[in-house]
Amino acid sequence: MRRTLLRLFCAMLSLLLLAGCGSAATEPVFTPTPPPVQRTALWLWRELPMSAALEELAAAYNDTQPEHPLELRVFDSEEAMGAAMNEAQPDLLLCTGERALALYGQDKLREAAPTAMLAPAFIALNESVGRSFFPLGAEVPVLAVNAAAYLASPVTNGVGDAALGGTESLCSLAAAHGRSTDQPFFAADSWAGLFALALRQSGEDFDGRWETLRESARAAALYNVLAETAYAHGLYIGAEDAATLVRRGYVVAALLPSRALSQEADGLMCYPAPLTEGGEPLLPAQVWGLAVTVTDESALAGVNDFLSWLLEADRIAALALDEGLLPSAAGAVEPAEEGSLDWALQRALEHSRLALDEDALWRAQAEDFDARLRAALALLD
Repeated sequence: MRRTLLRLFCAMLSLLLLAGCGSAATEPVFTPTPPPVQRTALWLWRELPMSAALEELAAAYNDTQPEHPLELRVFDSEEAMGAAMNEAQPDLLLCTGERALALYGQDKLREAAPTAMLAPAFIALNESVGRSFFPLGAEVPVLAVNAAAYLASPVTNGVGDAALGGTESLCSLAAAHGRSTDQPFFAADSWAGLFALALRQSGEDFDGRWETLRESARAAALYNVLAETAYAHGLYIGAEDAATLVRRGYVVAALLPSRALSQEADGLMCYPAPLTEGGEPLLPAQVWGLAVTVTDESALAGVNDFLSWLLEADRIAALALDEGLLPSAAGAVEPAEEGSLDWALQRALEHSRLALDEDALWRAQAEDFDARLRAALALLD
């Protein structure tokens, strides 16, 4: 009997201990799931200028541990990027200024307000799309001069580089060189661009129609200047690549797109494009930048943060100048060696305003225009 009571007492004690352990156990703590990180979607087309550099900068930006990190997508073609837009939308899109204008007209862009300041040359371009497109860099015409050929010319002794800054003075120098050597001094990939520049500088409403060109007194005056230079054999009127001609010294100077000089400029001195006299210092530009394509306004905070970081003067200057482009951010840029491409671009940035080259009709006619002009000038040879 005593043994039975002892067993019963031990069993009850075990139950009490188990009950005590159960009551002392901590209740499971509820941990809420953290909200997903809102990322800023940046889309690039690999073949566009600055695309590779932006890939590296996206990684560098994410290393700063921003509140809204970048989610980068890089496409091999514009067609592939367009197809992806049928399923998703980026917050930022690397594109041309023309593409941004088209998207803005379709109400597909949104305004952003990064803490960044654009250089004066770019402000009008930015305002034309309502602060929803932020230029990063622009390709502009640059005058490339073969230094050895320039020094060897019999007409350049004592002539300062100011003669290279105006179309009329440059052609005068070219005509003198042609009469003296019977060799061309000046070439260009496209004369059509020179005429478009002359009209824009004069404030004329150039709409890409031939009638506009025929009726323009400024265009007629420029044509006469080129004709006189061709007659003196100072103008190269062939269709060969002007960059190759000036590098090899067949011509002394050539008007080239700035990007054409970014990889190979040895032996060349670079100057801002010659301006026509009596006009506003205006340069035609092909611009690349980031369009704000957000569909959810809550994503604008991340867009503003990234653009503010990217558009810091030193960062954007390095990004653009490495590609042979005019940088878009205001602020001090490290002084460049006189005659270098960076120096020419910096001078253009300080003294010129840009005109967005959006006239597809003119570009389509430019090749035909050049062929007609060269044929006409050849009659003077």
